[in-house]
Amino acid sequence: HPVVVNLSATQRPLGHPSNLDSLIERHREGVLFVAAAGKGSGRIDSRNHCILRPACLSTYAENTNVISVAALDPSGGRPLTASGAEPPDYGPVFDVAAVGAVTGPFHGNAFGPMAGSSVAAPYVTALASLIQAVSSPRRPGPLAPWRLKQRIFSTADYSLALLDVARYGRINFSRALAIDKEQWRLKPSSGAPER
Repeated sequence: HPVVVNLSATQRPLGHPSNLDSLIERHREGVLFVAAAGKGSGRIDSRNHCILRPACLSTYAENTNVISVAALDPSGGRPLTASGAEPPDYGPVFDVAAVGAVTGPFHGNAFGPMAGSSVAAPYVTALASLIQAVSSPRRPGPLAPWRLKQRIFSTADYSLALLDVARYGRINFSRALAIDKEQWRLKPSSGAPER
């Protein structure tokens, strides 16, 4: 069965269980669900205001098998701005961010602009799938969903500017895929003597 599933559908409200909730719970130990943040609310900064399903499920439980994705503009440094009546959702309630504006294919051999967290989520899905595919002598099998999430979180590009978009920052393929180079290099805080 798949170990990573992309979900670009959003349901409201969060308060009532659905078939999707049951599916996610049933595959808690073996499948990571990558959920697009959605659109319509704009900036969401509080867990209490996050009612989007399935993206907000990761807000309520860190150890869930859902990772939520907000969309960045093409520069990768700012939240994607509204391209229509409904603004894309972003904010520190969502886990990570990825570029959410591309030129892509449409039905009938046409190409055009595509934008939103439904464009950003497949990047995270691809990253999670590649992490699972990369073999390592220290890792004989696939990672559990929570370990896969932690790898993506701990290797993301974090900055104060991105904190407004997603709590762990922008995904970083290079660092996340460096399976055999797991090392942390800590920098001293300003004013602290180097050792």
